[in-house]
Amino acid sequence: MDCSKVTRGFTLIELLAVITIIVIIAAASVPALSLFMRAKQLENSGRIIQAAIDTARREAITKRRHYKVVFCINKALEPPQGRIKIYQVPKKSLNIVEQGRYVGEVLKLPPGISYVLGFKGYTAPFDDSNEDQRNPSPDAIANYSIEFSSDGSASFGNYTSVSRSQFDVVGGDRADIVVTQTGESKKCYIDIDPASGRTVYKVEQPGR
Repeated sequence: MDCSKVTRGFTLIELLAVITIIVIIAAASVPALSLFMRAKQLENSGRIIQAAIDTARREAITKRRHYKVVFCINKALEPPQGRIKIYQVPKKSLNIVEQGRYVGEVLKLPPGISYVLGFKGYTAPFDDSNEDQRNPSPDAIANYSIEFSSDGSASFGNYTSVSRSQFDVVGGDRADIVVTQTGESKKCYIDIDPASGRTVYKVEQPGR
């Protein structure tokens, strides 16, 4: 057995130096990771709102009746929580007595996310903290919603859709729905085409 070869291990100083370097690199990456996660939260919120709109549109086309997407926020929670609901509009018929109702699950936005309705003059969503889910608020249904017809088109009721040309301007800060997040300067902009009911979104810095 050859004992002339001795495997040399790390000294305590060398190990401490390596650990120090790892800690420095990790600390330097935290701000970048935080920014990345906040941007992802905005993007995920855009996806949630888009999914709700796509679901209401698909249901309207498939079932040949009208559905609404109702935009809410629960201000009783801390922080307040953005919520999206789908409402089945009652049929208008002399032979059918039907009450409108919410259908499916309430879609909830991540903590720290808030949004305003650009088509309604950039106002906050309906505060549903006191709303009975079994008895939808007439105010929410009439004034904080977008309605989808059986042909897939979208109606903004008494309000006006923000034009796609304004949405397409880089940094223009104009859209049918504008989503923000605490501590994040970027925003998520959502556009809904009235003719087709199709939805697109983007995340970008306003004013640039």
